[in-house]
Amino acid sequence: MSGIVSHIAVGELILEKAGEKIKDPEAFVVGNIAPDAVHSRENYKREMKKISHLRQGIVDSTFLQKDNLKLFHDRLEDFVKSFCVKTRADYDFMCGYAAHLVTDELFIRTVRQEYVGKMEKIGVYQDDIEFFYKITRDMNGTDYIIAKKYPFKTDPVLFLEKPEHFEVDGFVRVNEINLTMKWIAENYFEGENRFKSPVYLTYEEVCEFIDNSSEEVYKWLSDKGLY
Repeated sequence: MSGIVSHIAVGELILEKAGEKIKDPEAFVVGNIAPDAVHSRENYKREMKKISHLRQGIVDSTFLQKDNLKLFHDRLEDFVKSFCVKTRADYDFMCGYAAHLVTDELFIRTVRQEYVGKMEKIGVYQDDIEFFYKITRDMNGTDYIIAKKYPFKTDPVLFLEKPEHFEVDGFVRVNEINLTMKWIAENYFEGENRFKSPVYLTYEEVCEFIDNSSEEVYKWLSDKGLY
């Protein structure tokens, strides 16, 4: 799945494309990181993230199989119908949440697939624990570089340090979102680098993904009639 700072960059580009259609820009961008906020839950377990990402019973290595994609898309459609309701005060936040999920699908289809090929050349396969360690290291490392180098139009820290008041019932809680925003600001944008340098994933590759996925996710939002 895409890195957390990359999600912020994708969200910002979608804001540019949507313009005034998005009434609450900060809520939309926060929605774009909200599914990952489950990491801040006390006694976090991997299955909690599966729930927040609508991927219960679906592992990364088989996500692109026809039956699993259909299951995910059906769940996403149900999410949109239940939560992305234009009369809700948290409408833009919920649309941002859905945008995050679509961005992750695109990441798995593109960047992760290419990463699988790189790993297989060195004898590491996607069900190996070493694969998880390597891709996590490289995603965290490139996220730190993005936080320092990417030309954000607005400093993300300005909204990351504001308390959020939206949540998604059954998926992620408001305190988890606030803890995560604080953690992102402190660890990626403000603090010293605590992440290892990426080896098999480059800043340029991720920037290309950010540009391409923002186009595709905005098209998905438009096709759904959300914006």
